Amino acid sequence: MKLNKEIEEAVQIANSNLWNIIHEVSKHDLKLARKLDHAIADYKEASWRSGQRNGIELAKRILATEEK
Repeated sequence: MKLNKEIEEAVQIANSNLWNIIHEVSKHDLKLARKLDHAIADYKEASWRSGQRNGIELAKRILATEEK
């Protein structure tokens, strides 16, 4: 699955870029870096949950189509 590998690589690059930004911010303002870290973690969690919900809804539609 080439597409999955490309997506995983893109996610890894994005994560690396985010941590680089947090590291740079922490050099100047540790409190702001912590807030940024928490905001990113919350966003990732919300994105993951949204993906899970979308996956479940897609699976339900597929099953409903197959049952007809």
